[in-house]
Amino acid sequence: MNKNKIKISIHFRLILAVLLAVSCCLSAVDSVFAQPASLSISPSIISLSLSPGKTSHTSLSIKNNGASPLPIRLRFEPLSTLSDTSVVGLPSIERWISLSSSTLLIPSQTEKIIDIQVTLPKTIPLGGYYGMLYVEQISPTQNTSGSIILTKMGVLILGSVGVQDIFLPQNVIELQKPTLDSFVSETNTLRLSFNVKNTALNHISAKPYLIIHPLWGKDEAVQLEEKLVFPGTQRVWNTSFTVQKNRQFFYTVDLHVGIGNGLSQKKSFSFVIFPVQRAIILVLCIAVGISIIRKRKQIKKAIEIMMKG
Repeated sequence: MNKNKIKISIHFRLILAVLLAVSCCLSAVDSVFAQPASLSISPSIISLSLSPGKTSHTSLSIKNNGASPLPIRLRFEPLSTLSDTSVVGLPSIERWISLSSSTLLIPSQTEKIIDIQVTLPKTIPLGGYYGMLYVEQISPTQNTSGSIILTKMGVLILGSVGVQDIFLPQNVIELQKPTLDSFVSETNTLRLSFNVKNTALNHISAKPYLIIHPLWGKDEAVQLEEKLVFPGTQRVWNTSFTVQKNRQFFYTVDLHVGIGNGLSQKKSFSFVIFPVQRAIILVLCIAVGISIIRKRKQIKKAIEIMMKG
């Protein structure tokens, strides 16, 4: 009896030791991930409306959230983007940008403002000009858990030079007719694909949404993901949407893609929600029921014979 108590006591202590070790590990992990970022910037996207021969000004806020001074360097890189499966290089804005400072030492818990000046030549092709301004630590820092941190953050710069072709949506985007996985769906969630190509000189923010029209009753609106589309490129949406009130059979849908200034393009499609498998089972059940009704006399006679036998 004493031996059993000793064994139970040893097992209990082992379990407590394991739980304590796991708790310490989790606390360590939490402390690592709970560390605030040593560097923060605002804004992360700078959008500029530019004119040939004129100078524009904007600013960037950089804050040191750490406990020690932080040496910072700012540098530009050209911007590339994906158009389907290809990489497209975009016109760079770097040559016309000047900064109030490209290297600085930010004291602990201090915010610095960087002035950004963009000066365009008098003659310049109209369109969009882009770049990435990176804010990065010159030397690494160490957090309380001993991990080495070298922070690098990017600011997307979007410049638009004298673009006037946004007045008509057909001059801005090409919207491909959307496609569904199947015209007939057994569920109220459907997969949808469509492409938006930017044929303008400037970047656009494409904001697609659906208006679902049932045969009767109220329409439904579904918001889809907003994406930035650069000139000469196209973005692909592979998404899904859910019909909240799926008690009807046939639906038509208007896909709208907003491009700003209250302008949008529209494509329409339709689909059917019909539970094919359930319908087949229902038809088979009805067929069996009708067959039983028609041959009820024969079935009754067969059952009587079986009972007597």
